[in-house]
Parts: sequence; C-alpha cells; structure tokens
Amino acid sequence: MTNKMKHVLAAGVVCCLCAAGSLVWTGCDTASSTQDLVITPSAVTLSSGQSQQFNVSGGYHYTWALSGSGSSSGTTSSAQGSLSSLVGSQVLYTAPTSDTLSGSVVIQVTSTIPGSGSGSSNSPAYSVSGEAIVTFKSTASTPASTPMSIAPTISTIAPLTSGTFTVSGGTAPYTWSVINGSLGSVTGATGGSATYQANAPGTNTITCTDSNGDTISATIYQHF
Repeated sequence: MTNKMKHVLAAGVVCCLCAAGSLVWTGCDTASSTQDLVITPSAVTLSSGQSQQFNVSGGYHYTWALSGSGSSSGTTSSAQGSLSSLVGSQVLYTAPTSDTLSGSVVIQVTSTIPGSGSGSSNSPAYSVSGEAIVTFKSTASTPASTPMSIAPTISTIAPLTSGTFTVSGGTAPYTWSVINGSLGSVTGATGGSATYQANAPGTNTITCTDSNGDTISATIYQHF
C-alpha cells in the first residue's frame, strides 16, 4: 500500500470517529455541530407546581440554567422554579409553588465543544445557546360567586308593553339577551336589572349571563 493511500484511510478513520460522537475532532468538519439549538417546546404557560419536560437538539454537551423575573420558591433557582438536571439533552422544569405566581422564566441551554488539533487539521472550539420561555399563570383563588337567580322566572306580558327582570348572585357585570329578537328585545339594562319590550304575540326567553359565563333564563308569554 502506498503512503498516499495510507494517509487517505487515516483521515477517513478520524472523521468517522468524529461523526460517532468521539472526543477526537482533528481533521473533521464541525459545521453540522454548530447549527442552532432547537428547544422543544419553545414556550409554555405553567401554574403553581406544574412541570414540563424540555428537549434540545442541534449540538453536543448541553448545560442548562434559569434566569428571569419570576417570583416564588423552588430549588435550582429558588425564585424561578427548579430543573431536574443541569446537563443532558432533556430536563424537567417544575414551576415554584405559590398562590400568587407572576412574571416569567427563561430556560437557557448551551452547547460547547472544545477546540483540538493544530495547524491545518485544527478544529476550533464553539459555543451556541438557545432558550425557552415559561410564563407563570397565577393560581390565586377568587371568591366563589353565589348561584344566580332571576325574578320573575315566568312572566306574562301583553304585546307592545314591557316588563322588568332582576338577577341576583353570580358575578357582575351582566349581559342580557333574548332568544327570539322578532318577538321582543332588551331595551334597557342597568346592573342586575333589565327591561324587556314585547313586540308580538308568542313565547320568548330572556337570558342573563354573568362575567364567569354562568347563565340563567326566564320565560315570557306574550298574548293579548
């Protein structure tokens, strides 16, 4: 075997070691190693104590860290939650436990490879970073609203006249509507009260909806 052939085979072995993830980088093309990191998911919203796994691809030798404006308690970074590990291609992030979470946290991951070799066979060191965003969703409890009620629940109104309906309970503000707009309409609503105008004979329904989306209805009979 000629010396030229030996050199070609040796170069091929080195690059194969490089592609297999060996620490031998001499003579290899590291362009594919320096691509942008891809973190999945890139953004999530978590409530108190919830967890989310993050995965990264596009590099080697990953290290993780936390930063941001979140507030409460945790372990790896007490005000910003905790990471199950600071190295590896995947980590589990757990949001802090609190009744009043606020702000957000940046999960940072960095991939580095040291340089090696010398001269024309040198492989330069590189470092590339990526990040994902965790936004905290407040779990502060809100006062429970009382069940809604409406009065009257059944009303008889002559066409071309009006009647008043009143709702209690629920959570203001309230929205009023009717099922059949050709038979009548809400002509005025102030807080928990509304005026219904009957336009023609028939049976209609008036409905009140509170700010939580809860509804209650009354039946209106319209005849001469």
